[in-house]
Amino acid sequence: MSGFSILTLAQTAPEVLRELAGRAFRTVADGTVKLPVTAEFPLAEAARAHELMGGRTTTGKLLLRVDEAVGADRVHGGQVHGDQQQPTTTGGN
Repeated sequence: MSGFSILTLAQTAPEVLRELAGRAFRTVADGTVKLPVTAEFPLAEAARAHELMGGRTTTGKLLLRVDEAVGADRVHGGQVHGDQQQPTTTGGN
């Protein structure tokens, strides 16, 4: 396995980074790669999401919802924080 620095790539070969990022986003969008979502929070509860990250008790991704009309957070994988109202949209699951 080899690695690279995204910052160095952005400085030395931005067109290569753009292509790599495009390929990565496409694999997520088409379902080839799945990103596990642990919890979703309204933007107003960003501090709560940050606390969960800081506590290192979660795995997967924590999403902040910009659409405040959702008004609820949701935790995936069987553990719910807050009320259990479902968000209006979900990502490709």
